[in-house]
Amino acid sequence: MPSSTRTKRTTVSTSTKTVGDTTVTSTTTVNTITTTDPSNALEKVDWAALTQEIEAARQDWTVPGVAVGVVYKGELVYSAGFGKRNDDGEPVTADTVFQIGSTTKAFTAFGLATLVDDKKLDWSTPITSLAPVEFQDPFANKHANMIDLLTHRTGLPRYDTLMNVWSSVEEANSKIKFLKPSKQFREEFQYNNNMYNLAGWIGGKLHGSTWDDLVSDKILKPLGMTNTYTNLGNMAALENHSRGYIQQKDKSWRTVGYEEHGCVETSEGDGSILSSINDMAKWVALMNKKGITADGKELISRESFDAIVTPRITNGGPPSDSRQQLESYGLGWEIYSRSGKVAVGHSGGMMGYVTQVRTFPNDDIGVIVLSNAMNSFASAVGNTITNFVLFPNEPRQDFFAENKAKVAAYKNRQEVSRKERIEKRVNHVASLPLAAYAGKFVSDVYGYLIMDGPDDKGYFKFWIHGSGTRTGLLNGVAGHWDGDKFGIFEMPWQDIKDYEAPDEIMFEFQEGGCDAVHMKFGDDEAFVKDWAVSEVCASGTCESSNPTRTKRTTVSTSTKTVGDATVTTSFNTITTTDSSNALETVDWVALTQEIEAARQDWTVPGVAGLPSHDNLMTVWSSVEEANSKIKFLKPSKQFREKFQYNNGMYNLAGWIGGKLHGSTWDDLVSDKILKPLGMTNTYTNLGNMAALENHSRGHIQRKDKSWRTLGYEDHGIVETSEGDGSMLSSVNDMAKWVALMNKKGITADGKELISRESFDAIVTPRITNGGPPSDSRQQLESYGLGWEIYSRSGKMAVGHSGGMMGYVTQVRTFPNDDIGVIVLTNAMNGFATAVSNTITNCVLFSNEPRVDFFAEAKDRVTAYKNHQEVAKKEKIEKRTNPVASLPLAAYAGKFFSEVYGYLIMDGPDDKGYFKFWIHGSGTRTGLLSGVAGHWDSDKFGIFEVPWQDIKDYEAPDDIMIMEFQDGGCETIHLNVGEYDAVSTFRRVIE
Repeated sequence: MPSSTRTKRTTVSTSTKTVGDTTVTSTTTVNTITTTDPSNALEKVDWAALTQEIEAARQDWTVPGVAVGVVYKGELVYSAGFGKRNDDGEPVTADTVFQIGSTTKAFTAFGLATLVDDKKLDWSTPITSLAPVEFQDPFANKHANMIDLLTHRTGLPRYDTLMNVWSSVEEANSKIKFLKPSKQFREEFQYNNNMYNLAGWIGGKLHGSTWDDLVSDKILKPLGMTNTYTNLGNMAALENHSRGYIQQKDKSWRTVGYEEHGCVETSEGDGSILSSINDMAKWVALMNKKGITADGKELISRESFDAIVTPRITNGGPPSDSRQQLESYGLGWEIYSRSGKVAVGHSGGMMGYVTQVRTFPNDDIGVIVLSNAMNSFASAVGNTITNFVLFPNEPRQDFFAENKAKVAAYKNRQEVSRKERIEKRVNHVASLPLAAYAGKFVSDVYGYLIMDGPDDKGYFKFWIHGSGTRTGLLNGVAGHWDGDKFGIFEMPWQDIKDYEAPDEIMFEFQEGGCDAVHMKFGDDEAFVKDWAVSEVCASGTCESSNPTRTKRTTVSTSTKTVGDATVTTSFNTITTTDSSNALETVDWVALTQEIEAARQDWTVPGVAGLPSHDNLMTVWSSVEEANSKIKFLKPSKQFREKFQYNNGMYNLAGWIGGKLHGSTWDDLVSDKILKPLGMTNTYTNLGNMAALENHSRGHIQRKDKSWRTLGYEDHGIVETSEGDGSMLSSVNDMAKWVALMNKKGITADGKELISRESFDAIVTPRITNGGPPSDSRQQLESYGLGWEIYSRSGKMAVGHSGGMMGYVTQVRTFPNDDIGVIVLTNAMNGFATAVSNTITNCVLFSNEPRVDFFAEAKDRVTAYKNHQEVAKKEKIEKRTNPVASLPLAAYAGKFFSEVYGYLIMDGPDDKGYFKFWIHGSGTRTGLLSGVAGHWDSDKFGIFEVPWQDIKDYEAPDDIMIMEFQDGGCETIHLNVGEYDAVSTFRRVIE
């Protein structure tokens, strides 16, 4: 086979444009690599058109300069420099060095991950044991770890000014103990640069030197990033570097002075790196290759790499039609869905610079934008390149016009806010003579605020400084505005100058006095005793045509020998001549036949912080009784550390909801949902099942592949299951519920059952629940309030599965497509998931090749059974002591647990086995009963549990292990199931 042809091309072009009285000369240098390789996904990209679009937009925006790069399969296939890098007009190239801002954070996280590989760091080690720092929140002080710092979940707001007033990272770190949290620990994503500086400082110490050396030794040197630097102070000495620019109100550009980068001494791990397109391309290639260099060297283990890019905390709103969805944060990286593509990226902003780095790991593509203009131009460039290289067949979108519109809207809001400040001003005279407000004010966090004045016009010069050697950049002119509020009329660093109305930054003196002042940056928050700073970082009707509707009911009969049964299948469809009907081309008959064929093949009866502790519901007699045991449940993870499914918490929440409603959870759901929607065939109590005329019995498949029909008594949680899983419903009724969800809480007749704010609260991702990006169909999983939110083959999905003894349910909604899929099955296996996947592909991806999800599911079942068989053999092989420490009779008796009540060990019989059962209330024996016996040393195994169809005397099941403690017979640790923690039972002396 002939090798592909590769062509490398460099183009330099010059253009001029008149801006006011100035003629701007622009130089554009473009490098491209093309190849005749048919597997090259970028071969059809029109690089010339992309170059022209970026340059035209740059001149339209009058942006001084920008450099861009596209990395594909580890190679920089497109790079370009546009405009100038300094006031002398020298051109931007792919080797021009820019400040990359917060994209530095990814380097910090990567460096720390290599220390985990080196066994110098454990992600879970408390920070206070690694550095001389304290947190005000006692829980955070004890438990905050490196992952908390790197995922912005410490509860602390930004406090960026720390970096502008102190002289070293150590000095800034010493102020952390004075920072007041604005959220609870791990409650919410709150961006915080200081935590990255602390993390980087710790990393440097663990590396045996500094953060700079850590990044250099672990990343820059191995990758050959010789044009990348870790200190902002290096900038002026570099020959080919770009100056930063800020656009002023008259639209001219001001060059940022080197001295204005006010965090040179205190910025490290958060945003201090300088780099170029050519160097950043090596970094992006490494990320897309999961830590493997171009020559095959592993710079980081796969486990540590996955730790970096695994979503840790959600950082977005409810599902919408936005291009960017399902936003979450890993370790130094944002992870999200970009028009259906999984993206791992980050932006960066410094005075006069904006950076965009995006990687698309499943496509092995990366996009880099380095700009010397402090505005949203870089974002528009990144979006434009992304669409060119990833969506070349889609219509072009003018992201530059979009961002201009956003900027205009932002400026309009600012002007409205300015006018409101002027109109709302009521008290033009200060409470005290102006001279009383002069002086020096001290803050534990920021040091000193000097108010020097007033001058003859009543204004004060002010400045803030921490260390004696550092005056900081927060200085300007302040004056009285309204009541006890003083406004900022000038601040050169921020290009603020307006004497008609002060900037939104305010000084507020307290209670008509002059002894304490709060300084507020936008947010109405106070963070320190004497004065405080908070900061906002500003970034810049359908008409019905009454189409024809046809409802069709089809009853077909197919025969398959399943015992003596003949299976009858019926289905209903509604078709319409409406041209906007996205499902008009779906072959419903073929879909029905595929599901029925699979059902018969599977012999399925019919299709229509705390660990789980699910067994609480099987041993107690009421929700109240089960709730009373929560105080005894031992957490297996720290609070808010990780998603852990817990039915008991939903029962507690439902019970609370019922009380607040003035009755019960049943009434709450009925009054607020079922009655308004006309869901007359839906019930809130499992105990209703037997009395219903048209209800399905549950089935469990035995090892011989026959099906056992569950007795009603097998549903062992009738009394204790409410808010977690006690509902009974049908497809017709569930369709009304799904329609309500897709209409965001609005009924078919236009009634609002829930406010939009509350609806959004339900479907907003709250905690991540998935792994790192992969090529899986289901990605970016998170959990809202009762709903899973995720990307399904690029489509935004909101859904949930349900499992009860003998039943499995799948509900999926695709809100942007207004489509829902419902599967109700009376078989306890993976069939329902395969059905749901099949329907989803038919209705949403009808033009794509069919995927046999039933075969996939069968393969998983086979693999699981093989795994079980291997595990069984290992248990037998690892058994070392088949004789118990004590005579078997010593293990008989009654044992008690605060969580589960009583465990009875009745025996042994003549074969050495015990009957056992667990019960809580006197009226409830529970379903946890069967046959146990000695297995190995002090461990007793479960050989029979009828409820779970467990019967194996060769090797005990993994579902429960009884372990007597210390060679005695007084205490048993019972490990129940995969999700429950160990419970301790102690002998009851009667």
